[in-house]
Amino acid sequence: MQDDNARKTPPPPKFSAGWLDEIITEAMRRGEFDNLPGKGRPLDLEKDEPDPYAREGSWVVNRILRENKAAPLWIELEKSIREDREWLATHPKDHPERQARIQELNDKIMLFNLNKPRGILDKLRYRE
Repeated sequence: MQDDNARKTPPPPKFSAGWLDEIITEAMRRGEFDNLPGKGRPLDLEKDEPDPYAREGSWVVNRILRENKAAPLWIELEKSIREDREWLATHPKDHPERQARIQELNDKIMLFNLNKPRGILDKLRYRE
């Protein structure tokens, strides 16, 4: 017998693939973004001040990289890992350099995983 006074749990919200877009679109329709400072102006991506959402001190590193037209280590490693995987895909399994290349690739993958920012997925080691 079920207690009529028992608290009912509400059903979970139904999220569609674009639920956040729907929320933002509705807020825009209501004019909630109309009075924001800087509206209609481009973002200043070259500003020389810290991002409050970035890791402490990372803005200095990013400024140095930007001024020297360099990419962060994890991005350079990602390019190199992609090139190594392409090499392995196009060369036979009995190629004399293959085992050394696999070891080199796995070392790069380990270094990538240690240096990538949070939110970027780890790469898996290469195995034959």
